[in-house]
Amino acid sequence: MDLEALQIPPPEAIGGIVVLLVLAFFARTNNEARLVFLLTCAAGAVHIRLYAVREYGRVIHEFDPWFNFRATEYLVENGVYKFFYWFDEMSWYPLGRHIGHTIYPGICYTGAAIYKVLELVGSGISLNDVCVFLPAYCAAITCMFTYLISVEATGKVMVGMAACAIMSVIPSHIMRSVAGSLDNEAVGVPAIAATFYFWVRSLRDKGSWPYGILAALAYVYLVYAWGGYIFVLNMIAGHAGCLCATGHFTVNLQKSYSLFYIIGTAGAITLPIVKWKPLRDMEHLAAMIAFFGLHFFGILELFRLGYVPGFKKMKKSEFHRFRLNACLYTGVAVVALGASVLPEDLVGPLSARVRGLFVAHTTTGNPLVDSVAEHQATSPAMYQIYFHWVFYLFPAGALLVLLSTTHVSKLLKRGKQTRDEAKYFVLCLTAVAYYFSQRMSRLVLLFAFPASICAGVAVGTALDWSAQQLISDTGKADSDEEDEEDEKDEKDEKEAKTPAKKPKDNATTPAETPVATPQKDGEKDEGDAEKKTKKKKLPNKKAAVSVGGGVTGVAGALVFLAVGYAGWVFFEHCHGLAVRMSDPQIIGTAWTKGGDRVILDDYREAYWWLRDNTPEDARVLSWWDYGYQINGLANRTTL
Repeated sequence: MDLEALQIPPPEAIGGIVVLLVLAFFARTNNEARLVFLLTCAAGAVHIRLYAVREYGRVIHEFDPWFNFRATEYLVENGVYKFFYWFDEMSWYPLGRHIGHTIYPGICYTGAAIYKVLELVGSGISLNDVCVFLPAYCAAITCMFTYLISVEATGKVMVGMAACAIMSVIPSHIMRSVAGSLDNEAVGVPAIAATFYFWVRSLRDKGSWPYGILAALAYVYLVYAWGGYIFVLNMIAGHAGCLCATGHFTVNLQKSYSLFYIIGTAGAITLPIVKWKPLRDMEHLAAMIAFFGLHFFGILELFRLGYVPGFKKMKKSEFHRFRLNACLYTGVAVVALGASVLPEDLVGPLSARVRGLFVAHTTTGNPLVDSVAEHQATSPAMYQIYFHWVFYLFPAGALLVLLSTTHVSKLLKRGKQTRDEAKYFVLCLTAVAYYFSQRMSRLVLLFAFPASICAGVAVGTALDWSAQQLISDTGKADSDEEDEEDEKDEKDEKEAKTPAKKPKDNATTPAETPVATPQKDGEKDEGDAEKKTKKKKLPNKKAAVSVGGGVTGVAGALVFLAVGYAGWVFFEHCHGLAVRMSDPQIIGTAWTKGGDRVILDDYREAYWWLRDNTPEDARVLSWWDYGYQINGLANRTTL
């Protein structure tokens, strides 16, 4: 056998795998072990994203992050008011750029706020260091929300821990969250995860609708952080529509979505780059339709319950026909009224980026969007690279989630299930995110979240079954039943030995006594015989349980070992990619003829030369990507 092909883990890797599996085993029922496991995953998520810091130092990466860092510096030095009205003449010269009205400033506000807090407590950490480490720590936050939403959807702690562990190292998430990558996605992805979690949490029961407020606040932060808020808004609106279509409309759903939509839209409008788009653009239209549609369903519920004068309480079949007719007639009336009354240009078209999700990325009509390589379709090889085994596990996890819904369980005659709202959300999110990731390669980032959840369902279910076999739940239950039988036999024996009490009002003749005594002795003998027979059978029963428990225990141990080995292979793959994706691009490496490795810092040295050897009002002609680095490092205007 080829041992290299088998990829045998080294001793230190085996030790790490054993520690994680033991923690996962005890974390099923122990809160302290669960906390340690989650903190370990968070620490691992940060650690695997710090390769660039350990290799090249605390450096801002690539191109756009340098613009964000420069904007954050301006915010810290001049305050929010001046930042909001800042017109930058150094970038995109001679046109310039109104920064406060053309960017999503969430990452700038976040970096500046963290720096100010640390400065207040006297930590001495520089703004550069805050901005370098920010993406890595945001990734750890994303892992925690992955755990929460997985447990919310399945109710299984092991599933949540597996999903958290996968999300902490999956390459499709690392690609946008390595230390130094100060881009909008760094804070946008944890905001997406937080919004999704609070949304599904608001649907758990009748009293959970106030969580819709937290979902709205997380959404507002997302709007300020990243243009990907469009995806989140339509995902939640589509989920609400899916629940109504599958018969899961409730007043709680109406309240939760109303809070989310009203507060979220009000907050989004305050951002200058968004303004009135939530009320006018076509890509926001689905959310508005869902808002009015849920209230329409709420009104129909009043008819069903007989609260409207002239209508009696309806049966289920009657209400279905009534609701179908009401939706049909109302929909036709709204479309006709809107087409005849509303002006043609009231609703704006889809943006170029959104159009790129449905047409070829080179035909969106926006040359800037068409020129970006990340907007091309995703190749099958990219899924193998950025997801590895997760890509093959997520369909199995999605199937398990589908089988646990109430509709499918009824078909399989397994009884009613719980948490259907969260399960349908996971299924919808997985399907939509997978479709969009196929259309645009940069959106594999969005698919990392649902893929980790579904893969966590598959892995967590296997580990949960294995743990149950290893702790011999069945043997324990049989042992408890045997103890109860022994106690019952002892009680019967005591009752047989105790003489029966004679009633006071009835006298017993001497002739009756000899007849009664032999009957009791006979009953006692029969009871002893039955007890002896049972005691003779017990050893055989325990032996059978022991044999069955041993087989299942071995099977459980084998599954644990298989998951551990697969986890090590997956981590090694993620580790290798994390090292390659941590290249800051502004600094490189090379090897001499003698095999020595050297750091190439030519870009920064050139920018520093520009800063020190050119007039302050000099203009530098460059591609816009390098222009951001020139603005930030050389402090010179670019055109």
